[in-house]
Order: sequence, then structure tokens, then C-alpha cells
Amino acid sequence: MDSLRPDHLGCYGYGRDTSPAVDAFAAGAVRFDQTIASGSWTQPSIMSMMTSVPADVHQRVHWGRPHSTNVVTLAETLQKAGYQTVGLVANPMTNRKFGFSRRFDFYDDYSLTGAPDATTGDIARQTAQGAKLTRLAQDWIERRRDPEKPLFLFVLYIDVHWDYLPPPPFNRMFAPDPVPPPRDIWNLGRKTIPEAARKRSVAAYDGEIRYTDGCISNLLAAIDASPCGKDTVENMDWLAARRDDPDFGKVRVVQVDDGWQTAPDAVYHDRTATRAQALRRGLEAIRRGFGDGGFILGGTMVFGPAAGLVDAMRVSTDITPRWDRPGQHAEAPNVPNVCRNVVHHAYMDGRLWINDPDTLIVREDRNELTPSEVELWAGVVSLAGGSLMLSDRLSALSPGRLALVRRALAGAGQRTRLRPADRWEKSLPSVWEAERDGRTVRAVFDFDGAHSVRFS
Repeated sequence: MDSLRPDHLGCYGYGRDTSPAVDAFAAGAVRFDQTIASGSWTQPSIMSMMTSVPADVHQRVHWGRPHSTNVVTLAETLQKAGYQTVGLVANPMTNRKFGFSRRFDFYDDYSLTGAPDATTGDIARQTAQGAKLTRLAQDWIERRRDPEKPLFLFVLYIDVHWDYLPPPPFNRMFAPDPVPPPRDIWNLGRKTIPEAARKRSVAAYDGEIRYTDGCISNLLAAIDASPCGKDTVENMDWLAARRDDPDFGKVRVVQVDDGWQTAPDAVYHDRTATRAQALRRGLEAIRRGFGDGGFILGGTMVFGPAAGLVDAMRVSTDITPRWDRPGQHAEAPNVPNVCRNVVHHAYMDGRLWINDPDTLIVREDRNELTPSEVELWAGVVSLAGGSLMLSDRLSALSPGRLALVRRALAGAGQRTRLRPADRWEKSLPSVWEAERDGRTVRAVFDFDGAHSVRFS
């Protein structure tokens, strides 16, 4: 429901009986106590719902500007998973020209909406669209859907959007007088309106909710009665059985990436704060919100302000599936730079946090590293200890490459006390020593010639 306030629903404690169908649905589903819109109007909010990224990433922030085509939509993901994807919308701000129809097999943005260049007044004059939208949805559920595929059906109601003009009897359900509420609700914030008019507007808004709630009741009934409705109901029952589990659905691991930037051109709330102070205060807020039970991985971040707040830390530049490229700067993402960072920061592991050397890459496709370079990088990861992240599809690896993964797994999570024996002789040491199972493991790396490693 477009423009719906949670504090006007019974399931969130509202006093008026505005939402019996939604309340009943919520009682058997997972209800969020706090949900924050990612934008102040339709397009950025709906696009964030469709992509799970904020507006500054998907860039759908103004109807006159293009949005990013690099983000992946929910419809695209489900379509690739074999779903039939259908979108039925009543808000012209979700027209296909704005990118909302991407990867929908069928997208109806014309049956109920005005022109995509409709003015705010045109949108406001739309009345009683909910019943028509529900019938379109019922038609897909009962007749038009592909019986061989699961169905993703996106239905966007607009009736609760201003202006508040509920059809009878909902126009008088919460206010007995026949006087219509003020028009151009969106512009009333600049005016002083009488208390009676304000109450009449709220009553009309609640009437729109109750009208749409009835439409949703019919939609849910159609789902329950459909051949595939039983699966939908069973899935909701499974979720409902877990809604009181305090651990269900909790995010346990989060990565805070690119912390080194710390908004260099930003104006901080505390204008006297340094960039290091701003970063630490931000991490403190994340830790408070995430709780002590969560695992926070810092990525490419200034080390000092993060100490004591993150559980693990990327201690290197980003690894890439190539050795290096001519003309790259001293900290460019490539194998030699990552190796130098890993060995010189090895002393931090187990003292400040768990070191993260970056992900292991051993795949044979989409990889510019030679076999000896792959073995070298796997040797670095196995000696580093700390965390281990795998980026490859294990089922596609050859036995030789799987052996490299097993060797890295053997060292993962261990405090290996890695140290460079020739630290003072070169910026990228070639002789590394680590304690492993009560013995010293030595590796000699050739970073300049054959790009290889030899263990002893």
C-alpha cells in the first residue's frame, strides 16, 4: 500500500478498526517492529524495495534522471530462479519508463495509472482503484498464471495516497459528516487548517485504509483458493511458527567496507571532529545497534579508530585474479601488494582482531593468475591464519585446486604467529615463518621471478 502509515494499523496498536484483514495476516506472519523507508517519495523507496540497495546506489532519485542499470532487481533474481514474474501497479511513478518493469514477464502500468508524465494533481484525483487492481491480480492467480512455475506477483495499491477520497461507505466510516476533506493534502504543510478539517482528513485517510484492506482481503482469499495457495499458506505458517524465536532472521555477520574514505568532503554533525573521530563514532553506533553477539568485519579501513569495535579486519588491499599491471600505484589491488600487507600486519592477528587476508582465489576460469601464482597466493592464505573466505564454486574445481583449498582450510582460524624472517632486507619479504601445530613452517616466496612458493 503506497503511503501507508504503520501507526494507523491495528496490528501496530491503532485504536480505529482500519485493517482487520491486514491484522489477521500479520498475526500469522512475521511483523517488523521498525522499518524505515529509504526515500521520502515513491521512486527511491520502491526501487530500494526492488533492489535492496539505498538510493545513492540505484540512483532512482529523480524522474528526470537515469537510474543505474547495474543493480540487480528482485524480479530479475526470481526470474532466473524459474519464477513467473508479474507486476500490477496503480501509481504512475512506477511506470516502466522509470525502470520498474525490468525482468518482469508481464508488467501492467497502464490499466489503472495515468500517463507517466502525470502531474501530482493528476495522481491525487485517482479514486477507488483498489477493487480494479484486485480483480487484475485475481485474474492472474486464477487463470493467467503459468501452472508450471511458481508465481511472483507484485501488487501496488495507491488508494491510501493523497488526496483522501474513499468511496462510500468508507467516506463516512470514521466521520459521520458528509463534508469532504480538504484537497491538495500534499500542500497543506504550508498552511494552517482548522482542527475540524484536520480530523476530517485523518478520518478520510483511515477510510482509504479500510477500503484497501477489504481489497487485500479479497486478494488473500483468491490466493488461498488457488491450486498453489496451499504452498503459500504453508510457507507463512512456517514463518509464523518462528516469529517469536529471538534468533530467527537475525543478521550475525556484517561487513563495514571502504572505511578508509570516511567521507573526506562531508560536514560532520560535530564539526570539530577529525576524520578518525568521525569513523570511530560511526563504528561505535554500528556496534551498539548490532550488539555484542554480532560479528563485524572491517574492510579497507583505518586501523586505529576501529580497534576494539570490529571482530575482524581486512589487513590488505583487495586481492584480484591478476598478478599486477604496469603503472599501478603502490597500494593498487594486486597479488604482490596484498602479500606485503598481509605479512607486515600479521602481528595484529589475535591481538587487535582476527586478520582477514582477503578471499582465496584458486579457480581456473575467469582467472589471469598462472598455476604457480595461484599456488603462491594459496600459500599466503594458509600461512596467514585468521579468517578464510572462499570465492570459488567448489564443485567446479579440479582435484589439484581443491587440494590448495584444503591446505588453506587447515590453517584457517589458527594463531600462526606469522613473521617475516627478512623483514629489514626488503619491502616485500620473501622468507616467511609461522608456528603450526607446535612446529615452525617456513615458506620461501619468489615474488620477482617465477612467482612461486616453496615450503620447508
